[in-house]
Amino acid sequence: IPYEFLDVAAIGTVSDLVSLTDENRWIVQHGIEALKNTERMGLHLLLEKASVSLDAISEETIGFVIGPRLNALGRLHDASPGVHLLLSFDEEELAEIVENIQQTNSKRQEIVSSIFESAINKVKQWEELPDIIILNDDSWHEGVLGIVASRIVEETGRPTILLHSNPETGIAKGSGRSIGSFHLFEALSSCSDYLLKFGGHTMAAGMSVNTENIPQLLTAMNEYAAPLHDEIVKGDLIQIDEILTLSDVNIDLLKEIELLRPFGTDNPKPIFGFEDVPATNVKKIGADLKHLKLIFQSENDSLDVIGFNKGHLAAHLDNQNAVSAVGELSINTWRDISKPQLQLKDVKVDTAQYFDRRQSKFDPESLKHTNSVYLFFNQKFFDKASEELPPQSVAVLLESEEEIPAFSSDLVNLVILDCPTNLDILSQFLARHPFDNYFVYAYPIDLIQAQGMPTKDVFARTYKYLYSKKDIPVREKINDLATFLKIDKNILIFVIQVFLEAKFVTIDYGVLNPVPNPPKQVLTETAVYKKRYKKLQSERMFIYSSFADLSNWLKK
Repeated sequence: IPYEFLDVAAIGTVSDLVSLTDENRWIVQHGIEALKNTERMGLHLLLEKASVSLDAISEETIGFVIGPRLNALGRLHDASPGVHLLLSFDEEELAEIVENIQQTNSKRQEIVSSIFESAINKVKQWEELPDIIILNDDSWHEGVLGIVASRIVEETGRPTILLHSNPETGIAKGSGRSIGSFHLFEALSSCSDYLLKFGGHTMAAGMSVNTENIPQLLTAMNEYAAPLHDEIVKGDLIQIDEILTLSDVNIDLLKEIELLRPFGTDNPKPIFGFEDVPATNVKKIGADLKHLKLIFQSENDSLDVIGFNKGHLAAHLDNQNAVSAVGELSINTWRDISKPQLQLKDVKVDTAQYFDRRQSKFDPESLKHTNSVYLFFNQKFFDKASEELPPQSVAVLLESEEEIPAFSSDLVNLVILDCPTNLDILSQFLARHPFDNYFVYAYPIDLIQAQGMPTKDVFARTYKYLYSKKDIPVREKINDLATFLKIDKNILIFVIQVFLEAKFVTIDYGVLNPVPNPPKQVLTETAVYKKRYKKLQSERMFIYSSFADLSNWLKK
């Protein structure tokens, strides 16, 4: 056995996702030990640059540090410097190679992020997701499309093919990634008439296609997928090895799990589930806030949880409801303190979620909820903001019970954007349309809480004064009237509107006159009075109540 090559063999076995069973498992086990004592100066420099100590090397070091850096060379340029890294003992040459590798890997990460943003923005423009996503762009780098496709699959749950088209040749080349319920190679085989060449397996494939045939390929792939629609939208199944309680998790358990290493293809890291655990301290972390951090907390136990690239889930965890979750357990050591940590794979909430987003200033992020029904109550705000919503969301100006439409089942979120003006109408809406998530912004537009309702004395004094006058140019004199009567101007306008509906006064061309011997009328029964009263009720509930009281009202 050429033991001197075990370190390189381990790198190749893990990086190429070879089955980690039988002799491969032995090779990687012993190869990792060889890596910890490797004499390859290039690996020493590479790991030092990546801030990885030799004694901490595992199969994850190969999979997430060494492999991607070597792989980046061939994806973007020429792979041969990676060979020199493993063979050379020229310190000066190795320093240059490592620097080149670091720069290339950073460039690869930037390109992946850029293409991902470009691709996901294309997806967000669609009214609804197709069963299969196929996207093409002549600015995308062909070498990283498989990596980006994997991220699109993770984000959308849909099998994804990304293509780079060459305008000069008229040929698009790319990569596809899939989910467990959709055999990508078989699907491509059924559409081979539209492909120049392709190859792969159930979860991944590469292909080339004439650019003009991409629309036909998209149609054919989605026709093939149609009978599998229910399985596709359900998402990938996650096999859970054991359901644990928080009290089960300790360092001794994690050390036993370590005995099962190396983990990888056909020997996956154990997946553990937790049911009905309170999620606390939910927050986004990282430079671009794309990661999720929280704590599972019971009466006597806690568990740190990290979700890489799952920062978007923070918007769906409200720090109130218990959740169920699955993930991988590991030991996290920070400043010589070791604690168990769960790396989150997925989280489930069985009950509707309510999110307090109330604030006085408008936040542009509030207009970015997809698959949502947006409720508006102010016409001007509706006219301005409804045009800026994502294509997968709809806007409703809720002014009466008759204006409550039916919605697609894909619209799972309700966003109450400005402060409601009538709880009765909103109650009717909520009773007819249940949602998975309720986001309450309730932006305060034209609040009247500070003014309140006028007292009987205000109505009486105002009426007495108006009845004693004739031909009052009310539009011109409203400020003087309010000052004289010692009444807020807006309250005075409201009182006059009530009198107008009750036929106590008339206004013609801006001139007010009292009505002689007006009919008896209960002012609190006028529509104007009731409308203001209900607006006050709504403001008290949505602006001034605690969110516990507000969410309880929404639930009822």
